[in-house]
Amino acid sequence: MVEMTAMSNYTGLIPDVIGGHGPKTAPGTEGVKELNDIFKLKEDGGILNKHGVVEYVNGIAPGVFVTVSTPNEEIAYQMGYHSMGPGPLWTLYRPFHLCNLETPLTVAKAVIDGEVTCVPIDGLVSECITRAKIDLKAGQTIDGIGGYTTHGSIATAEESNAKGYVPFGLVTNKAVMKRDVKKGQLLTYDDIELDKSTLIYKLRKEQDAMYGRNVL
Repeated sequence: MVEMTAMSNYTGLIPDVIGGHGPKTAPGTEGVKELNDIFKLKEDGGILNKHGVVEYVNGIAPGVFVTVSTPNEEIAYQMGYHSMGPGPLWTLYRPFHLCNLETPLTVAKAVIDGEVTCVPIDGLVSECITRAKIDLKAGQTIDGIGGYTTHGSIATAEESNAKGYVPFGLVTNKAVMKRDVKKGQLLTYDDIELDKSTLIYKLRKEQDAMYGRNVL
């Protein structure tokens, strides 16, 4: 979800629904063949309410993909000619996602070369928010990214701000539940006492002020 949120903020594409649909497919390239139909609009037999969204798939990992369309008749003809399918959607697929290698290279490019990999196009578009992995109890100390009690989800920044969803990056192993929360529930600021001494909390507070959001 962190990657989807980064892509959303970079491109302006938003989640179709909170958390995404996450359809299941056959493994690998066989699953990729299903995406042209899966990602049609609902009225056309697919799962999406709208196009122009970020989404993930259970089945084609570790690859990454983009499903595209075009109003250009020549491009549409060429996509069919090159065995990409009849359209109106086509999926471009890269069968690997080497995040553990790509991340340090991204950091090195930024620090050494002053080169950015991606920049938000216009402030916050989406947020990576926090969902309970298990039933959580008031007074319980929880963990964060990679832990056993919570995991990330995605929502538009507008909805996250309106409903007070907690950004996943702010949840650390010193965060304490204020009240009981059921498995699968999205955590709000009313549910949790965050560790306000962390650098990321302070940076987030600065970011909220920069964008005119006074959540923290």
